[in-house]
Amino acid sequence: MHDIRRYLNRVGMKKGVWILVVATTILFWSCVDKYVEDGKKHYETGVVAFNNYEGALHNVVDLFGKANSLNSFIEYVDENSLADGSNSLEVWQTAETEFFPDYRIRENSGTWYLAADGDTLLAIDTGNTDFNSPGARWKLYFWAFPDAIQLFERIDENLFNLTLNDMSSFVREVYYYEYFTYIDTARLTLNAADGGELTINGEMTVFPLSFINSDGEVGTKFVLTGTIEDAIWREQEYKRGLFTEADYTFTIIDNCSGKTEPVSVSVTPEGDRDRRVEVIYKNDTVIL
Repeated sequence: MHDIRRYLNRVGMKKGVWILVVATTILFWSCVDKYVEDGKKHYETGVVAFNNYEGALHNVVDLFGKANSLNSFIEYVDENSLADGSNSLEVWQTAETEFFPDYRIRENSGTWYLAADGDTLLAIDTGNTDFNSPGARWKLYFWAFPDAIQLFERIDENLFNLTLNDMSSFVREVYYYEYFTYIDTARLTLNAADGGELTINGEMTVFPLSFINSDGEVGTKFVLTGTIEDAIWREQEYKRGLFTEADYTFTIIDNCSGKTEPVSVSVTPEGDRDRRVEVIYKNDTVIL
């Protein structure tokens, strides 16, 4: 369980808390057992689990994109601001419109803040280094879980190590016992190739059906944990929300029954903008 009571106490909320959540459909309304026992819908469990796991991978892409956008924002402001500061406001607002149209950007001593609707949602400590410079080490903090550090480390020309804890994305208000999804932990390597292509490898654990109890602790009914091998995302696919190539296996851990079941996923491209997804769960194969 992850204790966020200190955060709840700090913001003084008794009914709910703003957190960043993965924008994926949550359909796990009962234990995995039920689908297996009734023999009618258990194949759906594998598909829903895939949707949640891939949604978490998109979350990784979103966070990486925010870091790159902030780097571009900083470069634009530095390159276009006059020495006397006379055009600073205009340049700053232009950069916000270009790189963060849905946010307001603020900075203090090398830490940058992304705010929306009056709330600061994400803080990024750049260490006053360029994101693409050798040895860059950027720390990111989600305001809902201030003790959870998301860490990007540049280890080669286009290679980044990514360490995530309690990571989520997108904002809405979550009340006690209302379900939401987040990445519990992830240890990933991202290869950012030319042309806006990302290749993701590593391990990731996702809580697809989580809740905050009255003590301010996060619990979950299910855990999805697995290893990603060469999941490829291309910039031109972003609006469709697709990974065009991937092969990975993850395990559904059902906290209700203690049972575990593997899910295998294979994604292959078809044409320029289509793909074939094969999900295998309990000897059922579903093509999406």
